[in-house]
Amino acid sequence: MNTNSTNATQDINPKANAVVSWTGGKDGCLSCYQAISDGFNVTHLLNFRDKKKTALIR
Repeated sequence: MNTNSTNATQDINPKANAVVSWTGGKDGCLSCYQAISDGFNVTHLLNFRDKKKTALIR
């Protein structure tokens, strides 16, 4: 068991699935990299968009 309270991610099941919020910037990329490095199985990237600023493609 991990006794280091500063690194709580090691206490989580290392094969747990995870969803990462993806902004396309360095913070989202770093979060995804860190989750994978910590043993998580990143199954989805969550992205938000503004429908008013996005052209509709049909």
